[in-house]
Amino acid sequence: MAWCAIEDSYVWLDQNRQVVLLKGRTPIPLSVTMSKFIQEMTTVSDAIGHYIEIVGRPFYILQFPTEGETLAYDFTARQWYQLAYWNT
Repeated sequence: MAWCAIEDSYVWLDQNRQVVLLKGRTPIPLSVTMSKFIQEMTTVSDAIGHYIEIVGRPFYILQFPTEGETLAYDFTARQWYQLAYWNT
C-alpha cells in the first residue's frame, strides 16, 4: 500500500489482483486495462508499490520481483506503462 499525495489517497494491489485507489471510502479500480496482464502472473504476493514524482509528474510504481515485471501508473495521463524487466 502506498500513499499517493497527488490523489490524497492510498493505492494498493488487492486480493483480486486489482490495483485500487481509495477515494474517501470508495475503492476505485485503476488496473482495468492491466487486469489480464496481472491476472496471468504466477506470483503477486511479493508485489511492492511506491508513489514517486518524476519532474513533477506523479506515478504509482508496482514491482513484481518474482515475475520480473515493473508497471507504472501515470496519474496525469491515466495510463499504465511497463517500465523494465526485473533482473536479480
